[in-house]
Formats: sequence, structure tokens, C-alpha cells
Amino acid sequence: MSVHTDIALPQTLSDLIRTRDEVVTLITKAHETFDEAKARAESIGRYTLSMEVLPRVGLNQAIREIDRKSWRAAFDLAGFNQIWDAKAIADFEESIRLNPAPFTDAAVRGTFMDLLPRRDEFFARGLVRTFRMLSGNYKRHENAAFEVPRKLICGYWCRPSFSSDSHMLVNDSARGDEFRDFMRVVWTLTDRAFDPRAIVAEVQSQWQQFGEYRDQYIRLIPYRNQNVHIHILSEHLRDRINGVIAEFYGEQAVASKRKRAA
Repeated sequence: MSVHTDIALPQTLSDLIRTRDEVVTLITKAHETFDEAKARAESIGRYTLSMEVLPRVGLNQAIREIDRKSWRAAFDLAGFNQIWDAKAIADFEESIRLNPAPFTDAAVRGTFMDLLPRRDEFFARGLVRTFRMLSGNYKRHENAAFEVPRKLICGYWCRPSFSSDSHMLVNDSARGDEFRDFMRVVWTLTDRAFDPRAIVAEVQSQWQQFGEYRDQYIRLIPYRNQNVHIHILSEHLRDRINGVIAEFYGEQAVASKRKRAA
């Protein structure tokens, strides 16, 4: 089951690479100009130029930050924020935290030629990991397949608002990653662009107005004990979720489970 058919246009990434190179060139020239100004100022006296007028970070650190932001932008353009779960995103962030690879044409081509064909694999792995974390009533041992039920109960997904105990908010501190990953899967499998901030805002708005969030696919009911009850309303959506799980483990694993349950 392939859920991704579009990839970022090559010229989009090429534009990003070209812009990065232009920025690095300008930043390098700026640092060279400051170095020249500092050297000339020394003829007037030591410390003539105060620290406030000099660059706050060195050239290499500035270029690393440019590369870090460029990699983030590239992965966003390629749609990885919609297919990666929270752990995959955290791993990516860690990989660019200290010494990101230079954002060059060769590095980008090598990285995306390796990763783009594996987008379905990443999505499936993240989906399986997401649903394994959500509810204990259908977990199995690590190498066994499972099926997602129509109803899930997720603890600490919501919390009362500071202004009103009756106004429930998405719990963005304890279990925000689980909420994000669940909604990412739902939005991806229902062919909707994933915008986590807009989704949280809409969910919270409906919770405040109606006491629950509901669309044609899912229903989310928050409770004062901070549990959220998830009802998967669409059998087509549940079939797609379980289809991804089946392909991830192999059809035989799920078929065997169904036979034992019959």
C-alpha cells in the first residue's frame, strides 16, 4: 500500500541549495569585512571596536546554523514532517544538532536519493510505533502483528485550561508527541495536509464548544481525568491503518492472528 505519490520538485531543492550558497558567500564576505575593520581599528587603539559591533558568533558557527536551517527546510519541502513520527524527527534533529553536514548539491542528492524511495517504509514504521504506544488492550510482543480497534483510550492527552477547569486543552507537555503522531497518521491516510498547530487549534475549539472533537473520520472526547477516548468512525480509515500494519509485518502474521481469534 503506497500512501505517497508526490515528491518535492528537484528545482525547489536546487533553489534552496543556491540560496544557501549565496547566503554563505555573503556571510563570509561580511566576516572578512569585520576582520578588516577590526585590524584597522587596532591602529587607533586596542579594543576600539566594542563587542556589540562585531559578529556575535564565528563564521564556522554561522555557516553551521545556515546548514541546520537548510536541512530542516529541505525535509519539510520533501514532506518528511508528514510521514515521520516524533522519534524519527527527534533522531533527525539530533543528527544536525552539533555538526550538520554542509548543505551542498552532492550531500542533498545523496541524502534524498536514499530517503525518498523509503518514504512509505518510514511512514509504516512510524504508524506501527504510534499505535503500539496508544492502548494496551491490543498490544502484543514486539515481533507480533496487531490490529487497531475502533476505540482507544489514551491517558494524559488533555488537561484543564488554567482559566477554566471545564475547558480542556491538548496536553502539549506530557503526551503531545503521541497526539501529534496519531493526528499525523489520520490526516495522511485521509489525504489531508498535516498542520499540527491548526489541528490542535481546531480540536481545542470544538472541545470548548461541543465537549468533543468530531469529523467524518474520528471522534475525540476529553475527560477531566485527562484521558481522551478516540473513536475511529470511518471503517475505511481503520482498514487503511490495519492495511499498513499488515504490510509492515506481512499478511501472514495478521491472517494468523485472525484465525486464532475466530
